[in-house]
Amino acid sequence: MNSNKEYENFDIGSGLSSIRKDKGLSAEDVYSGICDKSAYGRIEAGITKAPSIILIASFCSRMGVTVDELLSRSRPRELLYYYELKDRIQQALLNGDMSEMEKRYQEIDVEYLEVNMPTIDLQALLHYKAVGEGTFGKLENAIKILLDSLSKTYRESTKYVTYREAAHVNVLLKVSQLDKKYLKIAISMRNKMRSNPKTNKDRGLFLINNAIAYYYFLRNEWQELYDHCITSFEYIKDTDNYLMSITLMGLIGIALWNLGREFNGISWLRQALIVASLMNIEQEYDEIMRNIQNSNISHIHVKDIDNKSIFTIKTISLD
Repeated sequence: MNSNKEYENFDIGSGLSSIRKDKGLSAEDVYSGICDKSAYGRIEAGITKAPSIILIASFCSRMGVTVDELLSRSRPRELLYYYELKDRIQQALLNGDMSEMEKRYQEIDVEYLEVNMPTIDLQALLHYKAVGEGTFGKLENAIKILLDSLSKTYRESTKYVTYREAAHVNVLLKVSQLDKKYLKIAISMRNKMRSNPKTNKDRGLFLINNAIAYYYFLRNEWQELYDHCITSFEYIKDTDNYLMSITLMGLIGIALWNLGREFNGISWLRQALIVASLMNIEQEYDEIMRNIQNSNISHIHVKDIDNKSIFTIKTISLD
């Protein structure tokens, strides 16, 4: 390459940072004797868009790599817009700004990103694209994007399932209108996460367990719901995951009620509601109550017993 302009298509700083960290080098190990600290810092941060070819070659020599290897580890500069776009979409979702979300998610070029973007960042953008498609009525597109992305990244995830993959499955089951083939993917991923000590207490496992449970709940498959929830509850009861425990306790109760074991069902529901109340977890309390009402469980009524918590503490009693 003969001019700096040919390097302007790449974020050289991202490549320098990636290779330097892989080799266990400090920034000073790379720039010492070549340039000063601030100049190198601006290059690695991407502030200096086109460092001189002499500098680039010197850094490569210091790290023991070729210029071509550096470029192969550097992000195409065109991708920087997508990283900014990811942040904009995330902010729009957090702010509930759906008009901004609708405008931004349509800018995501799936075919381009699948070729050029690293897997972990690609997953995030495809997730947002699918959420956008599903939110604005294009369910078939949402399912296709999620399933294509999941198929690729799940195969590549040889060590363990990532949180984003778990989030993909959670959304996929919901937008697919409870298609059983996606349930099989979720169960496979749940088993993989359970068996790995890096992920068997991960929030991603909570997402998958929750998705599977609500799959059975919404299909009124009470025996399957009970079997899944009681196994999951036994698995996590000795951990500190109280939030997941409360959710499972409530669903176990509803499953038992619908299986004709009303007294046992009410006992589980009562435990779930009291724990949610005492721990001030209003969202979980309300969700359990909605599930009770939707299941037409009429033998339970709610009454206030205290007002000390951040919301009105409630318990249940039998008629």
